[in-house]
Amino acid sequence: MDVDITPAWQGPTRLPEGVTVVGSAAAWERVRGTWTEPLRSRVSLQPSFDRDVVLVLAGAETGDLGLVLRVSRAVRNGDGVALDVVAESKNVGMPAPSAMNHPTLIVTAPAAGFADDPRIALTWNGKAWTAPVRYER
Repeated sequence: MDVDITPAWQGPTRLPEGVTVVGSAAAWERVRGTWTEPLRSRVSLQPSFDRDVVLVLAGAETGDLGLVLRVSRAVRNGDGVALDVVAESKNVGMPAPSAMNHPTLIVTAPAAGFADDPRIALTWNGKAWTAPVRYER
């Protein structure tokens, strides 16, 4: 089954590389509580957790602040989900800053697609992405 993904926010962050699947309002507040205030202010998402989960996808550290992310495919098959992330740089010709950041994309998805904490197979620009996956319920 295809899983609908709705982008909610993206930008550079200092979040650790990985995917966090958030399944409740209490877990969302715990996750957001670990963020710095500027990020908490920018991401004021209030999903309906009876229908949706939030996915926080943070890529590997990079100096490219113009990296734009999108989920190109999300498919649930049995006890697994295939999640493909595409990253494209929009900083053509701009020098990399001295500060390193993680390109981050926050999306919502139907809770049914992530019920029972499925195994998530990740790809990043078509290559296997071995980032950690965490579930916060």
